[in-house]
Amino acid sequence: MLKKLKSKGRRLAASLLSLITIISSAAVPTATVFAADGTLHFNSGENIPYGTYVTARMTFDGSNTAYCLEPSKKTPEVGDYEYELLPQGSPIRKALYYLNGGYGYEKITKDACFEGWSDTDSYVIGHLALAYIYDNYSDGGDAFHGATPELEAKAKEVVDFINGQPEPPESFQAFILPAENHQTIAGSWYEEPFGWIELYKSTANGNVSNGNGNYTLAGARYGIYKDGNQVAVLTTDGNGYAKSEALETGGYTVQEISPSAGYAVDPQSYDVRVESDETAALNVAEVPQNNPMDLTVQKIDSETGEPKPQGGAAFKDAQFTVKFYVEQMDKDPAASGKKPVRTWIFKTDAEGRVKFTKDYLVSGDAFYYQTNGTTPCLPLGTVTVQETKAPEGYFANKDVFVRKITGDGRQESVACYQAPSVPEQVYRGDLEFVKVSDGDLSRLANVPFSITSKTTGESHVIVTDKNGYANTSSSWVKHSANTNAGAASTDGIWFGTSKPNDNKGALIYDTYVIEEQRCRANEGMNLLKFEVSIYKDAVTVQLGTLTNDHLDIGTTALDKRTGSHAAKADEKVVLVDTVEYEGLRKGQEYKLIGTLMDKETGEPILIDGKAVTAEKTFKAKNTSGSAEVTFTFNGISLKGKTVVVFEELYQEDLKLAVHTDIEDEEQTIYFPEIGTTAKDRDTEENISHADEEVTLVDTVAYKNLVPGEEYISYTFLPAEKTS
Repeated sequence: MLKKLKSKGRRLAASLLSLITIISSAAVPTATVFAADGTLHFNSGENIPYGTYVTARMTFDGSNTAYCLEPSKKTPEVGDYEYELLPQGSPIRKALYYLNGGYGYEKITKDACFEGWSDTDSYVIGHLALAYIYDNYSDGGDAFHGATPELEAKAKEVVDFINGQPEPPESFQAFILPAENHQTIAGSWYEEPFGWIELYKSTANGNVSNGNGNYTLAGARYGIYKDGNQVAVLTTDGNGYAKSEALETGGYTVQEISPSAGYAVDPQSYDVRVESDETAALNVAEVPQNNPMDLTVQKIDSETGEPKPQGGAAFKDAQFTVKFYVEQMDKDPAASGKKPVRTWIFKTDAEGRVKFTKDYLVSGDAFYYQTNGTTPCLPLGTVTVQETKAPEGYFANKDVFVRKITGDGRQESVACYQAPSVPEQVYRGDLEFVKVSDGDLSRLANVPFSITSKTTGESHVIVTDKNGYANTSSSWVKHSANTNAGAASTDGIWFGTSKPNDNKGALIYDTYVIEEQRCRANEGMNLLKFEVSIYKDAVTVQLGTLTNDHLDIGTTALDKRTGSHAAKADEKVVLVDTVEYEGLRKGQEYKLIGTLMDKETGEPILIDGKAVTAEKTFKAKNTSGSAEVTFTFNGISLKGKTVVVFEELYQEDLKLAVHTDIEDEEQTIYFPEIGTTAKDRDTEENISHADEEVTLVDTVAYKNLVPGEEYISYTFLPAEKTS
């Protein structure tokens, strides 16, 4: 096949047409332009002896390499010849690409096969290899005519190597001169097509990287790979731009080797096709590294080291100011005059936590987000955290916590930020009082008072000294002295799980229930119960002088229907117990709880398996008065039983007085039971004669009547039953 070749500004490794002119360019290597008549000029060149034979150093169109394929035939005369192109897939075409004079020789075959061999040797071996291929790999032909065994073996080795290589590029062209009365001549030219790859790197998340000097587009290195081998490296400038040197046409893979500062290495590879005289553009968006944010702050109690508040104090609604600086510093950037680029104020939840979400945000700038657009994050730089508002019952921690966010170049998320545990001191205080009796104001010694936290239920006992005085402060009795023994006035008090500290108050910020405990010194007196709050630090609450009042209750229980202590065992029984009291406090609310007791057994009366009880809540109009407790129940089962009403008087859950005398007649209700036996007086049997006058005697047996009460018995004859 005859073919004319055209060239547009391309460098030739070899040319098949007559050279007309040389065009030089600063940007493109020297190119050869061929004649338009499809011919080439052949020159046999100098003879090269090998073994017992000889070949010529053949060229065409000047210095381009050619080979003879039939050693035993006559060499063509010097002159112009028409050529025939070899098709792709031709083994001769492939061999010409990798042998001396072909484009692949310098890049591949020379180092792989001809180390230690001269240029002339490699030409001779190429001549033998081509002849061997042209002769269909025959050992009996004339391919190795006159060659030494060493040359023959080397030629076959080179052929095997070439057969294992990739096919030449499509742009590689090889030819033969038609064999008429001379040797078949083969040669090639490689019009080296080339193009370029340019890369444009940008940030994938400008919200994070823009305006932050910890991120730069300069210095990213991308490898250019062909068939798995790296052939070039792109290095980006400050604009994220890079352009390769001239590359052969074909397919390439581009992949980042190392990222620029602040960015995560891109794990993705990009396939790029290089076309002749064209620049393939590759746009790459890289992810700036950042620290995804969740827990920002965790408050802890400085005494316990635990993330939960003490007593009635709270961690909720403390406020923390969080500032972000683009400078990376180990100390507070504000101390060096730096200005934060974003600031937020967060509030804590009940557990003393701050999370980097809008649910915790009080005010501030917009959040930074990762590339997914939903995960809040912090860019590379420095963040400071400081408490600016204390929660209830605690002092604010004034420390500035500094966290530096740095990148490692591996992936988008880094984990530099560690949420600070912010220790805080709870308010602590004390209380003191004097205990005296009512009326004579006698000092009451050794009276125990329980002090109970309304929040936690923690409770300890303090005991008055011989002057009736009690004080929880360490200046009176050290907290560390027999801590919380509660047996004597010399025992110290301390609330909380931390070790007692004699430099602090005993009671944690909270509301406490102070409750007097029954002892010999306060027998027959009202027991005090009240609340007190510790709401300031290092303050002793003065409770003053605490006095007792004598109180008493008595009851009178009556059946509502009879108005007496006798009641009928009926389906509905209503008993009213009138409780009289003395020593109550005017305007205070009290509660009476009554229980029906079986006088015979001393146990509660059970109706349907449940004790019969009644309650009455009332407010005392005066220190003395009365209140009624009403019992309504099914009393069928109480025939013959004697019931005693027990009463207990409470203020809130504190029992103040009881009236539980099982022998008290005023508290007793009787349920009588009777039986009768009727007989005729004359017959003394329950059979009578139908006479004009009949006398019947009914003997009534009774049980459980009220002692001392007068009763009347009525007897009547019922009418005869009729159907």
